[in-house]
Amino acid sequence: MKIECRGRRVKFEASVEALPNGRKILVDRVVFPDSVAILPLIKKDGKWHVVLVRQFRPSISKWTLEAPAGAIGEGESPEDAAIRELEEEAGLRAYHLSRVGGGHVSPGYSTEYLHLYLAIAPSEGEARPEDYEVIEGKAEIELDEAVKMVYNGGIEDIKTIALILAAKVWVEKGVIGSSV
Repeated sequence: MKIECRGRRVKFEASVEALPNGRKILVDRVVFPDSVAILPLIKKDGKWHVVLVRQFRPSISKWTLEAPAGAIGEGESPEDAAIRELEEEAGLRAYHLSRVGGGHVSPGYSTEYLHLYLAIAPSEGEARPEDYEVIEGKAEIELDEAVKMVYNGGIEDIKTIALILAAKVWVEKGVIGSSV
């Protein structure tokens, strides 16, 4: 038995599958393309700042503060997708991307793999959000303040949380040079 349902962005599958232990179960799977998330980092007055976009997310009926992100297009590399998404959503051009990791977004039910990047010292470009995206500008926040927002619930988007904490570690360990 296999059931499929397709939406605008995702495909849902339900099928009976055998586990490695031989048991058969009904598996729910959301098929979604791999994606990217990019945290812009800018140094001002000796302090690092992050740039987040304020975006309305209809699936949760909320505005969120989050790192620019999006799906990787067919035939597109993760790096090219990161550069494209950063300019589309935040109006920033990345000249230096650093991959800080990646992983499965929710392996209990989704196929999506997310590539995480920092964009060091991006320059101004031109925002071009997709028709289905509602982005109400960007917010530049000092990195230490962004970390506080992670812990006090001001930032709830998990990919953004991961990127902010990774950026904090990279800054503290000197991976991102002080000369930038």
